[in-house]
Amino acid sequence: MASRNASKVKDKRPAPVQITAEQILREAKERTALPAGASTTAPRQKIVDKEELDEYKLSKRKQFEDAIRRTRTQVTLWIKYATWEESQLEYERARSVFERAIEVDPRNTNLWMKYAEMEMKLKNVNMARNIFDRAVALLPRVDQFWYKYTLMEETLENVAGARTVFERWMEWEPSEEAWMAYIKMERRYHEIEHARALHQRFVSVHPQPKNWIKWAKFEESLGAIEKARSIYEACIETLGEAFIDQNIYVSFAKFETRQKEMERARAIYKYALDKLPKEQQQNLYNVYTQFEKQFGAQDGIEGVVAAKRRAKYEEDLASNSKNYDVWFDYVKLEESHGDVTKIREVAGSQGPRAGQGGVPPVPQHGAAQGIHIRQGVAHGREAAGTPRRAGARAQDAGGRARDLSHALGRQPSELDDDEYLPQQQRKISASLSAARRRAFDLDGELYGRRRDRRRARLATRRLEAHG
Repeated sequence: MASRNASKVKDKRPAPVQITAEQILREAKERTALPAGASTTAPRQKIVDKEELDEYKLSKRKQFEDAIRRTRTQVTLWIKYATWEESQLEYERARSVFERAIEVDPRNTNLWMKYAEMEMKLKNVNMARNIFDRAVALLPRVDQFWYKYTLMEETLENVAGARTVFERWMEWEPSEEAWMAYIKMERRYHEIEHARALHQRFVSVHPQPKNWIKWAKFEESLGAIEKARSIYEACIETLGEAFIDQNIYVSFAKFETRQKEMERARAIYKYALDKLPKEQQQNLYNVYTQFEKQFGAQDGIEGVVAAKRRAKYEEDLASNSKNYDVWFDYVKLEESHGDVTKIREVAGSQGPRAGQGGVPPVPQHGAAQGIHIRQGVAHGREAAGTPRRAGARAQDAGGRARDLSHALGRQPSELDDDEYLPQQQRKISASLSAARRRAFDLDGELYGRRRDRRRARLATRRLEAHG
């Protein structure tokens, strides 16, 4: 009972000086602080004889071995250990450390490279070759080994050995950069036939158009113009339309331009525009336009511009096939160039059809087309509350339709097609009655709103007459 009372605090008043955690930490730091001018590094050890050197090496090795036992898989520690042994001129011990490390992590690229670099530094060429052979056999997809191996052989002026290493590498069908490194080596030593054969093997493994272009430019640099031309042609024939892109056509055309073969270049551009999809033609159009501006006549430039406009119309019609203005502009474009075949293609293309709320894209009779255009334009303007402008627009559209219909609806001798004209006539006649009825109805309603009773009655009579 007495001991329990003795452990109690008798004076519970706060102390005059309060001690904080910050003060405790500050005092602890001051007590452990080094005196001014002192250093935390170990003092330099001066070794005076072989016995002290052996003792130092033994202690250092013990440190490395203890660290390796704790973290055996840490490759950087193995490399430091081997590098230290190398600095002590203990090359056999350094090799032993590298071999032990390879057993732990045989797929570590840095470990193999450090090992080979040590042997190259010591000018042990055969040992370095042995290391590279082991490395590429174990890790054939690591390009760094192959590059270093071939560089060593070429530095030793052993071109045949470097070629042998490259051939072993090419058996694995490596990346494009590896093939180009081999080709560049052959070109450095003026082995043109070897380089030519390598290009042929290269495009068989990596048949992308850019690699064909490299081969063709290589032949062109040697002055083998016909050979370069045949390479371009073989590329287009081999790859086909599914895998070819605009770059091969542009490069081929520029090649012909450099050879002053302007007609061949122009034919290539036109062929490419005809074969390639629309989404791949933008750059091709720009290059072709520049070509025509530089070397072509006025007709050629107009042809390129027309081709670009034609592509734009096709794109617009793909998004909205009932855009009448685009249809008319498209037909007008083809008519201005006098290509009857193209006019017929546009006329028979998939536009708005009779009986589906639209009009045939290329009518045979201007009156029917004028009725439809009056109907659409007048209806839109009338809804906007501008009957005068609606009437003017309807008349203008009708006149425009008659002009285009007259342009396309020439005599049968000019559009010599026994099947085409009756087909178009049947399409128009199917919608002619409904179109007239709707147009006259709109005319009557329009004139009625303008309080022109006489003209409204006239329109009504016309409607009844065509009933």
